Amino acid sequence: MSAEIIRECFAEAISAAESGDPKFLVTLQSRRDDSVWVQLRWDDINASYPHSKDPTQLLESVGISLPEGVTIEAWEANRFVTFEHAAYPTEPLVEFVEAYFIQVLGLTPSAFTLKITRE
Repeated sequence: MSAEIIRECFAEAISAAESGDPKFLVTLQSRRDDSVWVQLRWDDINASYPHSKDPTQLLESVGISLPEGVTIEAWEANRFVTFEHAAYPTEPLVEFVEAYFIQVLGLTPSAFTLKITRE
């Protein structure tokens, strides 16, 4: 279920960019904890980052690999991390975001109820 939601949100962001709105943003936020969020654009993923460890090291320690073409653009300990990516292929991005919610942000699959905001 969560992958389906993430896939639809990526499709919206990519479609908006292709239609001339590259700044279109979709925010997925936990209904249980406002500090758990991920923002999707056609070319980047911005996410809450409640850790002090370098994100590259943390991702490796929890078994998440960055999809091909995805790089860490910026991060600030205990605040956020921004990943830059190409819009396609989207499926590795969807899998990455779902794993990030679960492994990094601690959102269990049973608690995967999200508020979705479009800007």
